Amino acid sequence: MHERISPARPFSADQTALMKKMTQEIEQSGIRAVCFRLEDTLTVMPFSEQYDMFMLMEEQFQSLYIGKSTFTELRMKAQEEAVKKCRDSAPVTLALIYDILMKISKITPDSRDALMKREMELAIYFAYPRRCGYELFGAARRKKKKIVVVTDSFYPRSVIVNILSHCGYESCNALIITSELPEADRLTIFETITKKAGVSADKLISIGSDFDKDVEKPIVRGSKAMLLHTENYSMVRSGKLRGFIEQKCMYSYDQPQYLGLHCALGIYSDYGFDIMQPKKPLSDFCEDLYMIGFIVGGPLTLIKDFKPQDGVQTALVRALEECRETSAGREDFVKIYRSHFADFIDKFGCEGCALPLEYLTKHSSPGDRSLLEKYLSPADFVAWTDITEDAETAPVRLTAAKESGAQKLLDKMFPKGTRVRALAEESLGRVKGRIFRK
Repeated sequence: MHERISPARPFSADQTALMKKMTQEIEQSGIRAVCFRLEDTLTVMPFSEQYDMFMLMEEQFQSLYIGKSTFTELRMKAQEEAVKKCRDSAPVTLALIYDILMKISKITPDSRDALMKREMELAIYFAYPRRCGYELFGAARRKKKKIVVVTDSFYPRSVIVNILSHCGYESCNALIITSELPEADRLTIFETITKKAGVSADKLISIGSDFDKDVEKPIVRGSKAMLLHTENYSMVRSGKLRGFIEQKCMYSYDQPQYLGLHCALGIYSDYGFDIMQPKKPLSDFCEDLYMIGFIVGGPLTLIKDFKPQDGVQTALVRALEECRETSAGREDFVKIYRSHFADFIDKFGCEGCALPLEYLTKHSSPGDRSLLEKYLSPADFVAWTDITEDAETAPVRLTAAKESGAQKLLDKMFPKGTRVRALAEESLGRVKGRIFRK
């Protein structure tokens, strides 16, 4: 198991207050049982995209496959087809996904089994406890509450039990895996939860990141509920950085060369937004120097022989090194990144890892500039302010954007970054902050 490293930065005042409030809700004498969702509440993965882990299986897959598609493409397609096939009538299982994968890729049954085994091994290897979920679980255990863990995971029970054990949750009183339940019980899952907990609805509190399943339905049935936003959701809402990256990498972000950047954003969200932070109106980094050092300075350490692009970037990099708080953030990034990924990611490259610095250089908010002002000379600060402009952003997507025929033609005819390319894109309907897609 990859244990969480204690960051140099403690919870902020807002996070501490929210954590205290959530703990007090669990500790109320009227609450006899707590239901936790497993995924994104008790456990997390150090990735920012759902397909990131599949990239690590590409080499093995290509040794078993004679086609041109990537494993990530086929694995995601197989899961989508499994969901469509099952809908509400039957649960999606990993075995079903890999049966579909075998059919569309024409690999052998033995190859299917080998790949499925590898995915389960990686799921266990990379899973680790979400800090606030772990602390809430501990509060429930100390107060001798009944603890029920529920999951919609398509992994088999053996994998889920292994994850629970490795993450320190083996002491739960009941584990409900919805794929194991008959259809009738899946449709009345809340009744199954209260039955396993052995309490009436008004004595139970439900905690999870799925508003419909973890909050709305329990409340309708008389329980208390607590919405624990996913860390990635909180990170995306904290500022424009993620939307800026989406815009810059519109049609290539899902490619393997960006895996290092994905992982950097993954641990940034996991360690910085474990407990939700409110959006600061004049900042994209929660008005926190440590956070700037973590996601701006940290990814630069993944770039071999990195060199700043201009004088302003040179001054900013120097400021990030001289500031104690940003240096602490960068150092934590290095420790956490290596702890989770070791050398898994090194061969994929570090494309895009300078984009957070580019954002800070060209599009920083006033609050973030003021944090670093004292580490810059007056001339460098004025030069930085003079080049700052609003960032062009794109909606953060869960699946890869598909490049239209017209966009592909542009790539062939006009180099990206040129003035003529910008004019051509504008004529095709590209406007600031929005892409009209096919």
